[in-house]
Amino acid sequence: YSRDVIGTGVGQRIDCCLTETSIRILESIITEYSYDGAIRKRIGNGTFVTIPSGHFLTKDNEYLALSVAGDKVFANFAKAIGRADLLQSEEYSTPGGRMRNRDEINKIAGDWIKEHTIDECLAALGDDVPNCKIYTVADILKDPHFKERGIILDVETKKFGKLKMQGIVPMMSDTPGEVKWAGPDIGEYNEEIFCGRLKISKDELSKLKADGVI
Repeated sequence: YSRDVIGTGVGQRIDCCLTETSIRILESIITEYSYDGAIRKRIGNGTFVTIPSGHFLTKDNEYLALSVAGDKVFANFAKAIGRADLLQSEEYSTPGGRMRNRDEINKIAGDWIKEHTIDECLAALGDDVPNCKIYTVADILKDPHFKERGIILDVETKKFGKLKMQGIVPMMSDTPGEVKWAGPDIGEYNEEIFCGRLKISKDELSKLKADGVI
């Protein structure tokens, strides 16, 4: 973009560190520490400012991830679970009130969720309250989005037949790449490496196999 659209004529080097991407999503803990030296401890799956939030068990033993941030979203949540009465009190309808009553509000959410199936929860909360089902690997393989994207591949293996595995990320428009095989069997290249590269005789190689070294 810098080279062709802005017109500098020169590309840029992109420096991306995986640990720094993790730091970037640590919410506000660095700001909190710089302000008053507070070191956040373990608080489970929720947060102090997004209330209710966490992972909640449903009636049919699935888990729902829920994150209710801000007055508008909390109002949507309260109405969705049939508790519009919560909006009549500042202890629930304001950020400060919800922070003071975090455990109680999370319990209200948890109690409602465990009385409903995952599909009932998703339908009731809809798109107005951030929520989703926590996937198992079985859910990933059934998800139509992943199927449409082609991110789950069927790959032939010598020992186990056809297996499913992840595809290539990111997907490049001109050079997308492909998965051609699942990898070699254990020891498939032993002779090539030991005899061809390391100049070990085939008799020595056979002895290493017999002795359990390779």
